[in-house]
Amino acid sequence: MTIRVIDIETTGFDPEDDMIVEIGSIDIDPTFNDEDGVSFLRLGNKQETLVNPKMPIPPVVSAVHHIIDSDVADAPDIGNALPPFLGAEVYVAHNAKFDSQFLPDDFKWACTYKAAVRTWPDAPGHSNQVLRYWLGIHEIPGFDRAGGQTHRALYDACVTAQVLLRLLDLCSIEDMVSWAASPLMLPKLRFGKHAGKPMKDVPGGYLNWILGQPPGDFDEDIVFTARQELRRR
Repeated sequence: MTIRVIDIETTGFDPEDDMIVEIGSIDIDPTFNDEDGVSFLRLGNKQETLVNPKMPIPPVVSAVHHIIDSDVADAPDIGNALPPFLGAEVYVAHNAKFDSQFLPDDFKWACTYKAAVRTWPDAPGHSNQVLRYWLGIHEIPGFDRAGGQTHRALYDACVTAQVLLRLLDLCSIEDMVSWAASPLMLPKLRFGKHAGKPMKDVPGGYLNWILGQPPGDFDEDIVFTARQELRRR
């Protein structure tokens, strides 16, 4: 099975109006040590390309990934850029919910963010960079730690791949695929006057207020968590 860790940079957050400007990926392949018969996982097949989005890149977005219009002027459009990234059995992203909106509908996804929250609920944070340092992954092969390449597609994919390797010591890729398709039970509230509190300590009235808001005001994980916590009580 080829597991392809993939990351994209875009012109914005709306898949209806925004486009991909960069794709990066790295594969995790099951391989075999012929000398002692020990199975292990190998990282390889790094790929990256800029993508011409056929639209201007807003300055507020360039400020995040530092890709500007002139960088992508001669890059392939998405139809020509995407084929080398196709063909994996499972695709992995940190917050796959975002990446999946911009990539083909038939991709099977695993999400390192959802898996990390389930596996390490007490981690100090669940971004791939926080997890990386919390797990002691100080060096990413092929990259300069001080080079400031966060929010570039290949670099972020390689960080996510290192986090994934640690997760695979504790859970299966099949578990992660299942979790990616299900709402996530959040250990702490992430916003508002009770931000940072464990869900068990958030007042019931506030949880009911969340559930009373119009559909779409909160993401499915927050709504699911509020409902489950009230049921638990």
